[in-house]
Amino acid sequence: MPTFLYLSPSFPPQSRVGALRPLKFCRHLPALGWQAVVLCDLHESDTIDVTLSDALPAEVTVVRDWSRTARRNEAAVERGELPRPTHDAGGKPIVRRPSGLKRMLPSALQNTYRSPSFWWPSPEWVPLGHHAIEIPHALHASRGLIHEHTFEAIVVNADPYAALLVGAQLSRESGIPLVLDLRDPWSVCELRRSARPWPQRRLVDAIERHCVAQASAVILNTETTRRDYLAHYADQPAAKFHVIRNHGDAALIANGSFERDPRYTALFLGNFRRYVEGDELLEALALLKARGIDETKFHLVVTGRVPAEARAYAEKLGVAAMLTEGAFVPYRQVGSFMETADLLVALNNRTVQRVPAKVYDYLVSPRPMLVVADNPELGEMLAPLPYAELRSLDDIAGIADAMAKAFALGIGFAVDRSEAGYDSATASAKLAAILSSVARTQ
Repeated sequence: MPTFLYLSPSFPPQSRVGALRPLKFCRHLPALGWQAVVLCDLHESDTIDVTLSDALPAEVTVVRDWSRTARRNEAAVERGELPRPTHDAGGKPIVRRPSGLKRMLPSALQNTYRSPSFWWPSPEWVPLGHHAIEIPHALHASRGLIHEHTFEAIVVNADPYAALLVGAQLSRESGIPLVLDLRDPWSVCELRRSARPWPQRRLVDAIERHCVAQASAVILNTETTRRDYLAHYADQPAAKFHVIRNHGDAALIANGSFERDPRYTALFLGNFRRYVEGDELLEALALLKARGIDETKFHLVVTGRVPAEARAYAEKLGVAAMLTEGAFVPYRQVGSFMETADLLVALNNRTVQRVPAKVYDYLVSPRPMLVVADNPELGEMLAPLPYAELRSLDDIAGIADAMAKAFALGIGFAVDRSEAGYDSATASAKLAAILSSVARTQ
């Protein structure tokens, strides 16, 4: 079976979003004739879910040696020392006091979570951040793997974007074809490009161009982003740029068992956060309440963090009782948790380049969907699908109408979207085709 080197700093047992795309690919590629050797990272501050690693097929070789501490942290996970508990047996938060001279620092500077990025400025000011320091070690480890194995291609899962440089250097040294999988746009990102000072913008452009020129294929997440990259790289062959959307793996997320609330439940998986504050949903709840659909009949569950500002706004609107802050749900159990909901809600930031990752998990669920976004491509995706509504971020009345429409369907309403084509098996087949087209054994 042909083998490729998968450079993916983010990978299970890390549970961040960037680790999930390569996990899904690795679960399906062996059946499509491709085997991965993954070089990845592991920091002690990473959010960790060991059950994600359990979902990998035996054919996948995982080497955690991207940074100099990765192997040590892997051993700590195996001994049960990581992740560190955040609460004691009584449920009280554990406060870890720093040692040595660090105790003299203000608490805001103590970095008690030991994050490698804690001391670094915004990536708009320092484009590669702390990941730049890891490049030499990652190159050394990668060269060792190339010496041990015969690879037909190198695939980079970015970000972190420093991984692009590692892949480009290895491809140039070895002659192995390079495939860049950019989960989000970098140089042309409409959210971040304008926030970069002119020198940093030029630096990002130069780094990315160097890597794209070396690559045999560049994969983007959306057609909109592909069009932006084609315009940015008008001198490169258009056939180099491909689209493989994010995707859902129903079997991966079908674990766990949950009881449901007797009320109609709208579910927002994840956090309210920067660019996705949740105000639009709260204002729609206020309109629902005015129509007589109140907290005794309907509530919105948020499974992640709800900032104090959002809670205060819910209080001001009189809908605090309609907002439920649910417990965190491990990724491998979100499919089962979605079964306890009646409407799945996604809220996009103000960009047309991105599609919220949770949308793809929703698409492999049988529940009705409401996506709030100003993204024509999302509209094109959802238009042919049953019970999948799109509303503008500024159309609060329309959001409330869609919620009321779903509410009228009743509790437990289900729909079949199994043929929508947004599943991991379909996406993996596209990656396998790209690998076969660029592989050096062709």
